[in-house]
Amino acid sequence: MPDGMTVMWLSNKPTYSWVEYGETDALGSTANHASAGIVDSFNTLHKIRLSHLKPGATYHYRVHSKEIVEFQPYKLTYGDTLVSEIYTFTTPQVKPAEVSWLVINDIHDRPESIPHLTGLNKDPYDFVFFNGDVFDYQTDEKQIIDHLLAPAGKAFASGKPFIFTRGNHETRGKYRRELANYFDGEYVFERTWGPVHFTVLDTGKTNRTTTPYTQASSISMNTVASRQKP
Repeated sequence: MPDGMTVMWLSNKPTYSWVEYGETDALGSTANHASAGIVDSFNTLHKIRLSHLKPGATYHYRVHSKEIVEFQPYKLTYGDTLVSEIYTFTTPQVKPAEVSWLVINDIHDRPESIPHLTGLNKDPYDFVFFNGDVFDYQTDEKQIIDHLLAPAGKAFASGKPFIFTRGNHETRGKYRRELANYFDGEYVFERTWGPVHFTVLDTGKTNRTTTPYTQASSISMNTVASRQKP
């Protein structure tokens, strides 16, 4: 969306976390996440939405995670606060004339492919679309971090957004149900960016063999545009 951006990260211990951001590296604004009147805390997966941003503007941001050593009903004991370096991102224009993206799929647990493939591209792009079968199957959180989130963060994701949808291999493994927690939590959705409309489908096709998996088949993008970059 032109007026917002979601920042996600993980900490290795339960924390209270927030984002500091602004149009210059002086920052000046803060945001956290609350639901039903309760601020998120004592968690390790952090998802904070920055809202009411200006379209087509560059923002600077950094994340803070303050360790919660002890969480009692009437007493919180805090530990150290870790602070990231300052990163930047640019919000989309309201009606850009064109949009450009990279599509990555079927890398099957080869995390080195992410920086390699994005590094081959020499043209500007607005976002990255992970289009399924990034994994062979999901085993645990460490695999998601090591094989997708960490290499994507180092390659591009601290400054450019990405969209993720699952392929049939993302329906396999004991950690498959938790996978959606690390993204928007949707596998069927629509997005419009400039002159391009994206329709992403997850058919949920049942495998006819005796293998106890539900097979997912994703259609990456249906585009309707008068002008677009491939």
